[in-house]
Amino acid sequence: MGLWASSRLHFIRFSDRTGLRRMVDCRNLNNGAGLYEAWTRTYLVIGSDAWLIIFRINGKTISKIRAIQIMSGAKILFQLQNLEPVSISEIAVKSGLPSTEVCTTIERLIEIGVPLKWNSKKSVCLLQPVCPLDVERIVKNLELVNSEIAGNFTLFDEIDSTNEYLLKLTASKSIHKHICVAEFMSSGRGRQRRKWVGGAYQNIILSFGWKFEGGLSQMSGLSLAVAVIVSDFLQQVAGVKFQVKWPNDILYKNRKISGILIETMDRHAVVGIGINCNLSEDEISVIGTPVTSLAALSLDSLDRNELIVRLVDLLHQGLKTFSQQKLDAFRTRWLELHAHANKRVYTRGNISIEGKAIGIDQRGALLLELSNGDVYSVNSGEISVREKSF
Repeated sequence: MGLWASSRLHFIRFSDRTGLRRMVDCRNLNNGAGLYEAWTRTYLVIGSDAWLIIFRINGKTISKIRAIQIMSGAKILFQLQNLEPVSISEIAVKSGLPSTEVCTTIERLIEIGVPLKWNSKKSVCLLQPVCPLDVERIVKNLELVNSEIAGNFTLFDEIDSTNEYLLKLTASKSIHKHICVAEFMSSGRGRQRRKWVGGAYQNIILSFGWKFEGGLSQMSGLSLAVAVIVSDFLQQVAGVKFQVKWPNDILYKNRKISGILIETMDRHAVVGIGINCNLSEDEISVIGTPVTSLAALSLDSLDRNELIVRLVDLLHQGLKTFSQQKLDAFRTRWLELHAHANKRVYTRGNISIEGKAIGIDQRGALLLELSNGDVYSVNSGEISVREKSF
C-alpha cells in the first residue's frame, strides 16, 4: 500500500492492495494534544505530526493494516538533492511542515553529521549528495517480492536503537516478521556493549523480529546462521568473498563491514544488523578498529532501498529455514566462511584461552584445540576472539 501525507494531515491519499486510490479528508479532525483522527466508511486514520496508523473497518471489526512514520528529515533532504540552496519557506510548503519544524529538523540533521550548510537563516543546501531511504518505494518492492513482511515495515529518521524499539513492542504484541530500519541511531550498540558508529543516511541499520515457539532453546546458533545469510547477501551484491569472525562479524580482507547483534525477549528474537555502506575518515578514526564499507569496494552507486528489500527477503527465508532445521542448515557454509579456520587464536574477556580454531559444535560454540590436545568450547557472547600473532 502506497501512502503520502502532510505532517498536518489535511489530506491522506493512499492506494490499497486492490489498487484502488483512496482519499481521506482530514480537515475536520478531532485535534487534541497533537492527535489526529479521520473516518471514512472503510478506513480509520489516527496519527500525529510524527506517525499515523491506518485501520480497515469491516462491519464491527477494525484491523490495523499499516503504521507509517512521517519522516521530517527525509522530507527535507529529498528537496535538497540538486545541492543548490533552497529557501525554508519553499521547503515548508512542499513538505507540509511548519517553518519552525523545518529549522529545528535542519539543526538536528547538522548535529548528527549531515553535510548541510545554512545560507543565512533563510535557505539551506547540501554540501554533498545524501540520499534518504524511500519508505514507499521499499514497501512497494517488498510487496512484489515478499508480501508476508511488507505490511510490517517501519522506518525512522532517528531512533535510540532499532533493536530496543522491537524489544519494547513485545510487551503489547508479537513482533514476528516485524522490521525496523533507521537512518541514524543515537544509542545503538553491538556485542560486548560497544557503541554503534555510522553516518546518518549513509548505512543500513536494521532489526528483524522473529518468534520461536520453542523459546531460547530453539535459538541456539542463531547468530552464526544470520552471519551466513548476511555474508552471502553481501557476496551477491559486491561480487567478492567475505569471511566471518566468530561468532558473527562479517569481514572483507580482515576489515569489518557488518556486525550482528541478537537480543531476546520471551520467545522473540530481535536480529540487529548494521552494514557499512559509506564511512567517512572521521568515523573510521572513531571506530578505532580495521573497517571497510561497500563504497570502499567501488560500490558507491548502490541503492540502499534495493539492498534493504533484498536483505530482509533473504533474512525471512533464512529464518524460516533456521526455525525448521536449526544451525545444521548453515553449519557447513559457516565453516567455509570462517576467517580463523585452523589458525591459532586467543580469547579476550573473563577467560583467557589460546588454541587452534578447529570448528564449531552443534550449538555454535567455537572449538579450540589446546596445546595438550584437549578441545575447549567457547560459548557465544562470552568472550571475543583474536588471531594470535607471533
